[in-house]
Amino acid sequence: MARKEFLQRGLRGMSIGTALMACACIMAGERSADGTKDGPMTAVTAEAQSTVEFRIHPIGPPNADTLKLAAEWDGQGEHTQFDILLRTPSPKADRPFTFSKGWLMARPPSQAKAFISRIAEIHGVKSSYKRFAPVDDLPMTIAILGRDLSRGTAEGDMVAGGFRSSPPGPWMSVKLFLKDGEVELYLNINVTAGVAEFSVKDPEYGKALLPILASVVEAP
Repeated sequence: MARKEFLQRGLRGMSIGTALMACACIMAGERSADGTKDGPMTAVTAEAQSTVEFRIHPIGPPNADTLKLAAEWDGQGEHTQFDILLRTPSPKADRPFTFSKGWLMARPPSQAKAFISRIAEIHGVKSSYKRFAPVDDLPMTIAILGRDLSRGTAEGDMVAGGFRSSPPGPWMSVKLFLKDGEVELYLNINVTAGVAEFSVKDPEYGKALLPILASVVEAP
């Protein structure tokens, strides 16, 4: 299918704001998250170096249109915890992605200095950042890129840099649009194994991402 037809079909019926985000997602254009640079900005390609894995378990009974998860991470003597809420409507046959809403939610007490340092590390940026005021929840626009995915290789069509639809598997891949789409991050979820991970969309989002993420996961 030609790209023009693909875009027309995929964006039909969306609001202007969501459509613009969709175009950004599909075209995968290069753009900087911050005009300034603080230390080296190194592209990360190896899977183990580009993800931060954490534990998850569902909250409440299963729901076809909503996924709520409790997330936890431990490292360097700290315990980080937060909740994830995603609206997960069924995909439409004529659209390659499903756009929806989501929230990261604070769950105190949560220490996150080490966790944020790991996020900085995989983006190749320094872990120092200007602190934002703490928030109870962080709203997001999300793009559900694929469901029932398996870990992939560099061969074939890939989703979020490391997943493929054949053979099927237990993963769901989601792109998070934070701060009105100015910052992007992948969230990959395996409810069966009880794990999820944040992975790099573009290293240049790292510097802007840190204070946004810290505002909800650092919860005294």
